[in-house]
Order: sequence, then C-alpha cells, then structure tokens
Amino acid sequence: MNKYVYDYNASDMFKLLNVSNPSNDKLVPLMAKIAAGLSTSIVVYGGSETAGSLGYQVGFNLRCRAPGRDNFGMFLCGWPERLQQWLRVASGNTDSRVENRAVSGTTSSTFISGLSMLLQQDLESPPDLIILDTLVNDASMGGSKPFEQDTYEMIKATFETFVRILHIFLPQVPVLILVTSCGRCGIYARAHYEVANYYHMPFVNYPDAGSGSREGARNFVWRPGGENHPGPETHQLIADAMAFVLCQAWRKYKAGASYKHIHNEVVNQPFPLITLSRPEVIERYHVCLHPLSFYSARQNWSMQPQRLGGDWSLYEDRPGKPGWISLKAGSQMDFEVSFGEQPQIAITYLRSYDGTGAAEMKLSGPGGRAGLNCKWDLHYSESYTWWLRRVQDNLASGFSNTWASNGMMSNVKPNSTLNLTVTNTGDVKVKLLKAQSDGCYVAHSSSVCGGWSSTDEWGKWGKWGKWGKWGKWGEWGEWGEWGKWGEWGMWGWWGRWGRWGRWGNQWNRRPSKLKAGETCRRSRQPAYNRLVTLATTKKGKKGKWGTRITGKDKGFGGGKGKDFGGGKGKVKGKGKDKGKGKGKGEDGKGKGKGKGQVVIEPHRHEGVFVSKGKDDSLVTRNMVPGESVYGEKRLVAESADNEEKIEYRVWNPFRSKLGAAIVGGIGAMPIKPGSKVLYLGAASGTTVSHVSDMVGPTGMVYAVEFSHRPGRDLTNMSKRRPNIIPIVEDARQPQRYRMLIQMVDVIFADVAQPDQARIVTHNASYFLKNNGMILISIKASCVDSTAAPEAVFASEVDKLRKDGCKPKEQLTLEPYHRDHALVLAVYRPDKKKKVLLGVSSADLPQELLAFLNERGCSCQRAEVPRHAAMTRAQMAEFSKHWPLTYRRPSVEPLELSDEMRAAYTALLQLAAAEGAKRSQDCCGCVVADRSGRVLAVAAEDVDEDRPLQHAVMACIDAVAAARATAAEAELPTGKRARADEEGYLCQDCEVVTTHEPCVMCAMALVHSRVRLVAYREPDPEFGGLGGALSLHLCSSLNHQFRVLRFKEVSDDTSSLS
Repeated sequence: MNKYVYDYNASDMFKLLNVSNPSNDKLVPLMAKIAAGLSTSIVVYGGSETAGSLGYQVGFNLRCRAPGRDNFGMFLCGWPERLQQWLRVASGNTDSRVENRAVSGTTSSTFISGLSMLLQQDLESPPDLIILDTLVNDASMGGSKPFEQDTYEMIKATFETFVRILHIFLPQVPVLILVTSCGRCGIYARAHYEVANYYHMPFVNYPDAGSGSREGARNFVWRPGGENHPGPETHQLIADAMAFVLCQAWRKYKAGASYKHIHNEVVNQPFPLITLSRPEVIERYHVCLHPLSFYSARQNWSMQPQRLGGDWSLYEDRPGKPGWISLKAGSQMDFEVSFGEQPQIAITYLRSYDGTGAAEMKLSGPGGRAGLNCKWDLHYSESYTWWLRRVQDNLASGFSNTWASNGMMSNVKPNSTLNLTVTNTGDVKVKLLKAQSDGCYVAHSSSVCGGWSSTDEWGKWGKWGKWGKWGKWGEWGEWGEWGKWGEWGMWGWWGRWGRWGRWGNQWNRRPSKLKAGETCRRSRQPAYNRLVTLATTKKGKKGKWGTRITGKDKGFGGGKGKDFGGGKGKVKGKGKDKGKGKGKGEDGKGKGKGKGQVVIEPHRHEGVFVSKGKDDSLVTRNMVPGESVYGEKRLVAESADNEEKIEYRVWNPFRSKLGAAIVGGIGAMPIKPGSKVLYLGAASGTTVSHVSDMVGPTGMVYAVEFSHRPGRDLTNMSKRRPNIIPIVEDARQPQRYRMLIQMVDVIFADVAQPDQARIVTHNASYFLKNNGMILISIKASCVDSTAAPEAVFASEVDKLRKDGCKPKEQLTLEPYHRDHALVLAVYRPDKKKKVLLGVSSADLPQELLAFLNERGCSCQRAEVPRHAAMTRAQMAEFSKHWPLTYRRPSVEPLELSDEMRAAYTALLQLAAAEGAKRSQDCCGCVVADRSGRVLAVAAEDVDEDRPLQHAVMACIDAVAAARATAAEAELPTGKRARADEEGYLCQDCEVVTTHEPCVMCAMALVHSRVRLVAYREPDPEFGGLGGALSLHLCSSLNHQFRVLRFKEVSDDTSSLS
C-alpha cells in the first residue's frame, strides 16, 4: 500500500483537506488488519448522492445506470463502488469490500426507524468501518425555512440518534462522518460536525478540499452535476478524497512506536452517556431497539401486510425504490401492529410535489383516524417519516418535524394489538415504504429504550452529576444489587447445569449413552438455563456417594421424577477423618416435563406453517415422517390435544423459488390442501416435495422434468409420496404426456427457458381449468441477459396477457434469487376458441364445417408449410399456425473483399507448404490475428506416442505457450497460474487449415473461442464443421464462430465460399 500512499502525497489536490483531527486516529487499527493481509469490510450509509444518483445535466447519465450488484441500478456510479475498487488494488486483497447501504430520498429521521433491524445482520460479523455520508436532504424540513433554529435542532437530534444506535449495536466499530454537502447545505454540515466532535468520531469535510473561498469550494464539490446530485467526476473525487484519508492513516500506522498510545487514548475513549441535543427535541425521535411490529418494502425478511385490497401492490415504480403503491381511490391495505407500555408508531411514505395524493389511516377498535398528505410544495421527493405516540391517557401527539397534534393514538391501550388500515382517498399515487410499532418509550425522557441524559436543563453532566444519582456504578455498585453474577450466583438459581443436572431427566445419563430407540432433544427453557432433556420417561438411578467434609458426607442426587430427577438418595457418609458421617441425601422429586417444545403456528397460506424459536423458519407438514428430501432440518411438535406428534420440514427459500415468494410476502397462494398442481421444471424434487406437503393426501402433483439425471432422483422421491406423479418429458411438447394428466387447478413453472411464457400457456391450454391459476418463476438472464431485469419481467407479463392470462401479482425474489420474479396470473382463454385445420389444397368438407359451426367453433383454413423455415420472415409467418423455432442455415452467402480473399489464400498456401514438408496430403494449419500477423504454424504429426498431435491442436498449444511466456514477464508470481490457465483463449484469432477439423479439433476451437475458421478439403466422415457434425452451429454450446470453405476452381487455384 506504500506505493499508493506516495502517489496521493505527491498530489496537491487534497492539500486543504483537514485530516489532523485526533479522532481520525481511530482508523489506524483498520490499517493493521490491511497490513496483515486480511480482508476488510466497510459499510456506507447515505442518501441518493451516496447511492450514485447523478445530476440531470450529465450527458452520460444512462450509461451509469447499469445493474449493480444489489440490483439497484445506481450503485455502480457511486463513490463507494469506486472506493472499493481502489481498496482492492491498494491492499492486494480482492475479498475486501465496501457495502453500499444508501437509499435514495432518505433522511436520518427515516433511517433510524428500522435501523436496529438492519443492524442485526452485522452482529455475528461486524464491519471494520462504518462511513456515514451525511444526507443532503437530511431531516425533512416540513415546510420550515432552511436556516431556522428548529430545523437545525431537528437535524442534530436525528443524526445524534443515528450515531447512538450504531454504537449500541456495534460499539467497537469506528464510525467516520463524511460531509459531502451542497452549496445550500451549510446548516446540515454544522449540525453533523457538532455531533461528530461531541462523540469523538473521525470527521472528513470534503468541501475543504476546494479552494479557500466558498464559491470555489462549491465549484470543486459540485462539478459538473445538478443542484442536489453531483456528476460522476465528483464521485471519483470523493472516492479519491476517502483514499487520501485512508492513506494518511496508513502513514500513521507505519510510523510505529509513536502511535502505540493510540489504542488507549483514542480508540478507547469513553462514549458519552449524555445526549448533545435538548430533551424535548430528541425525545421526538425515540426509537425502540426491538420493535414489536416492523414492515418494510425493501427488506423481504420483514413482516408483510395482512391484506392488499384494491390495487395496492408491492413493486418498484423507479429502479431500486420499492414500495406498497396504490393508484385507485378506495383501495385498502391492512397491517397488524402491536404496542407496548407506551404505544408508538412510525409511518414512512413518499412525499413529492407532483403525482402524489393523500390517504387515511385508521386503527381498529379504540383507535382513531389520521390523514397522510403525500403532496407538498417543496420541489423534491423524499421518504418522509411520521411519528405518532400516545403520551398519556386521552392525549396523543403526531409529528414529523412539526408538532401537529393527532388523535389517532389517544385511545390506544398499552400492550395491545390492533389492525391499521390505510385507504387511498383519491385516484392519485400513494406510496408507503415502512411501518414500525413499539412501546418501550418512557414519558418525558430522551431515550433509546431507557433514557439518555441531556446537556441542557441540568448542566453538562445532568441533574445528578457526571455519574448520575448513585455514583459511577449506579445505586447498587459496579455489579448491581446482587453482585457480579446476579442474585443466585454465577450459574443462576439451580447451579451451572440447571436444577436437574447437566444431562436432564436421568441422573448421570448422557446422550451418548442412549439405548436404541431413545432420542434427545432441547427443551424450551429460559435463556439463562437451557437444559438438554431426554424424551423418555424412566426412573432414575440412586444417588451417588457424597463428598467427605469433616466426616459428614452429603447425599448427591435423588428423586423419582418422571422426566427430571434421579434415584432416591439413601447414602450415608462414612467419614474417616473425624467421626462418622451421618449425612443423608435429600429426596429430589422432579415434576418438570422435559419435552422439547417446538412452537408451530399456521401461516396465512393454507398448508404452510411457521416455526417460532431462536430462528423463525418456514415449514411444511412432512407427508413421510422420518425422511428428508434434500438434507433439510425436521422439527417435531405435539398436536393441539397433545395426543399426536407431528413432524415438519424446514423450507429453505434459498433453494426454492416458491418458498422465497412466500417468505417475500406473496399476497395469494393458489396451492392449498386438495389442489391438483402441474409442476413444470421439477428438477430433483426440492420444491415439489414441499408442494406435496401443501396439497396433502387429497391433492395431486404432476411433476414434469426433461433431464434424465434429476428425473431419476424425482422418481425415487415420488416412490415414498403417493400424491406425486413424475413425468420425464419435454414441457415444450405437452401432447406427449396429455394422457397422464387430468385437468388441474394450478400450474407452477420454473423451466428457465427463453420461451418459458409460451411453454406455460401452451400447457395451460391442455390441462388448466378455466379461471385456474398460474405461478411462473421468471429468470431474467435466461430470457435476455443483455436487457435490464425489469424490462424482461414486463415483456414476459405482456406475453402472458396476449395468451389469455390476466396477471394479478408480481413479486421479485431478492435477496434469495437474483434477477428472478414470480408472477401470479389467472387463466381466462377466449370463449370462442379457434380451430386451425391444416389442409394443403382440398377444400374442407361441408358436413364437417356445419358440424363445427353448430358447436360455436370458428374455423380457419391454414396452409401447413411443407418445409422448414429458411429465413426469419418465414419463421414468423409459419409460427402463426404452430410455434416454430428458427436455426441459421449451415451455409450462408458471404461477401468478401478482394484484399480479404488474397489474405486468406496466402495463409492457406502457408499451411499447405507446412503440411507438404511431411507428406503430400498432410494437414497443415496457420493461426493469425485480425491484422494478418502469423502466430503459429504446424503440421499434423500423429503417431502411437502422440495420438493428439493434430495440426489444429498443435497450433492452439503453440499460441498458448507463447502467450503464457509473455504473461510471466509482466505478472507477479501469485497471478501467473491464472494467466497460464487462460492462455489458450484465442478470441482475436483466425484459423486457416488445409483439411476440415475433426470433431475433437472442432471442440478445441470452440473451447478456445476462435473468431473464424477456414478450410479447403471437407471430411464427410469425421469432420466437425460441416462434415459429420456442425459444432459451430450448435446452440447448446457457449460459443459459435464463422466457418469459411475454399472451393476448388481449377487445379492450381482456390476460391472462398
């Protein structure tokens, strides 16, 4: 990394950037990890500028909106992506990453609602650094003037809450504050700087890198972009500025001994317990770290609405900006919200100056009503958060950044669960982003679940001094009222191993010693005392001998408990030191039930369940208890009457498109108990097995799979599940299995083919009932890998509409399956179905026409094509009567200039001369680049010791050897192996040979990615490029190339054709 340090020091571009802040030394430990060769992780939070939104004045805006790694099209343009590229090159570690969690149009006020849920994923593997890019539109002004004192206080309070929540979850991770503000955002920068300075956080003010004047700084920061969003040049400058800051930290790390004091003096500085903002301001933005209800359109793992009525739907109206959207008046959406001791709810929705309307919110039962006004006069769009809470009886407050009173929360009872209904009141767009409810707010305190002191009202350290009312360690000392380990000691009330010993209900009985048929499971006990209990109920052994203490032994164990406890203690100690031991073991009678409690709750979709525990999971009831299909976990729970044990199978959404859709919150699920389902693309039966569980013994699943290898696994699995009928056939030809399938209720398709929409509707015409349901999983890259996924999804939906399907719902399957979407549609074919009768010349008999007309059928005469389509125009015409495919003909006319013909002829002569050196009819080969420069020449030299020394193979090997030798001189040692592996690639090469390459050589040419092959003499018996096979035209291979053939004109000349 030293090389890059010196490069940045040599530049004076950032000479005015202030990096002397002592708190910046917190970045030095990160450098130690880089120096050790370890991968690093940096997480960035911010708004639209951080996400990569460009100014509208930038001419190449569209070029930068290519799909990013998280399917958010703007990320590739943002400075975090550019910083990641620099970090990987500078550190030499390609696993280092900069994760961009920016969300466009978002403020600190919006981010802190639900931030605790987002940070849960970082607890097991925390990042090494968090960069907080201060938001241009921070803390919505709500109509206030930009420089009012109230606005400044609100910005400071929300940003401070953001910082404190980060510290609560990730206290050891340094947070770097980066200011990239625009020219009119001075009030924001001042508030952010005060928070950073108060909490001793690294702080970088990017505008300092400009000239000394304010106008010069603006021109430097905001070039050449728009008012709110800078251009790509500025994004690169921000990335360079961040690289400069990291390089300065690297220099301090390399200084060595002079910075050994950093760990104690800087990194371990105490985090302030008292808030900077005034209590009456910061308490407006109270956040509970563990909300009781959390709904988010962006996080698929969050809760989902209980009902989507009218035209409410979850989709992205702009790339990377999902939300629940309604365009029609009267549409209603229901959320189930739970409250605690102090009820509070936060609603995040889109506010804009154009194209937005209003909605009404209503809480069921004692709750009231409130209105959402989604339109304002400010000329920008923003994710706006409205906080409403019940302050005291018959009094409620509702605010965002204004204290507008509201009665919706006034009658909400503590610890209640209500239904929140959101109704669109006009035929204009309403977009909801998040909803969160909790109840851990403490009245009249500025707190995140418990309270923060403030520097105002009671002085810097609060009412009771620096350490609070009871001193530094609280009222009861450093370890609390009961000492360091609590009231009952270090291991809890019943000791280290719990009340009944380490191994559960049988004394000194370990799971490893179980007899055949006995099982061991973990019971649901409190977190401080989790016991491993046995499912058997047997009488325990007698108590062991006690320990000798001054001649009196203490009995050990005892009791006749059915599930816990052991044998009755009757042991008397026999002391040898002093007197006779008379200690008698106490009887311990266990009465607890050591059953592994598994809480299973029904999902809102029939046939699907949810297991509640440490990790909530989606499960289905196992039709074949005791067996797994793909290695999934199995759970056992008791029925409601405790008379039957039921086994469930965990459904992994990462391995199932249907499971991902259910976890993602699909609104309707037509697959239910008793349904008949046609499953296209069944593979080895992973999802089919769960569908089998859902439909139950009264339903039926017809599983169609084309490949024989997974079809064999599917067949073996179906032997133990009588409601699955495996069919190993091509789904594109349903007529082959039409005699095996009756009319079905649902078709689920996961075929991943370019024409998957046509395959589904074609099968629907055979087997699906009218008004039956279709579930189709669309993989965008299989349909068109060059188009944006959103465009592919829209195109496939249009195809479904044209074939008689009415789409009802569309759901993306991120993050479980990238570039996938699941579409739910209703099949409603035309009532008058056209019958296409193929005739060549004879007229249709009049009797048959009359018979069909009587039954309401319209007839159409069609000429059946007598030959395959030779052009794409013919293919389009023929497909009107029957779906056809088009393959490019093996021979196409080719226009070559005289110079090209002369060049190829010269190469052919060189190849013929090389072959003639060995024999008259020996094959010769030449490899050249596009400019005509010869790279390799070889002749066939096959014998018993070298059976693969064909001319083509020898040329490819010679090119690879030459390129590998050249690469070794330029690459470091660690990367030579990769260069050697890729040296055989010949994308820019053309091959000219005297004889047609055999099948083996043709496959080698495909594998080497050659551009063009030309040959003179065909080989109808073994040729691979037009003789026995035409591998260059095989659509199933991952590379195709052009083939030219020299045509003999006379004895001495050849011509290309």
